[in-house]
Parts: sequence; structure tokens; C-alpha cells
Amino acid sequence: VQDQVKLSQPLSYMLMLRVEQNKMRVIFKDQWLKEIDDVLSAKEKQKYRSLIEKKHELQKAFYSCRS
Repeated sequence: VQDQVKLSQPLSYMLMLRVEQNKMRVIFKDQWLKEIDDVLSAKEKQKYRSLIEKKHELQKAFYSCRS
């Protein structure tokens, strides 16, 4: 929408994790987190956190999204 990208909630959450790891500033962070919290359960968030920690599994997950 007008030069913006809309990510799925799982991808949005994983991006948020990477942003926090890299200590980057986020505009509208509270709104972003609320949108994620409205969709993802604590169990799902743990699953995605573990993917971020395991780079090779994350790469496989992204590869399967392209297929």
C-alpha cells in the first residue's frame, strides 16, 4: 500500500526479533507488537524465536515459502 509491504504475522514477528537483536529503532513498535499479539499465540512465538536462533532451519522455512 503506497510503498509499504504487508507481511504475514509470522514473518512480521521474525523481523521484529531480528530488529531487536540488532538494536534498531522501530517506528510504531507498540502498534506492530499489538498486531502480532492479536494473531500469534505464545507457543507460535516460541516456535519462530527458535527458528531465528537456528539459521539453517530458518533458511529452509523461507525456501519452502517460495516453492
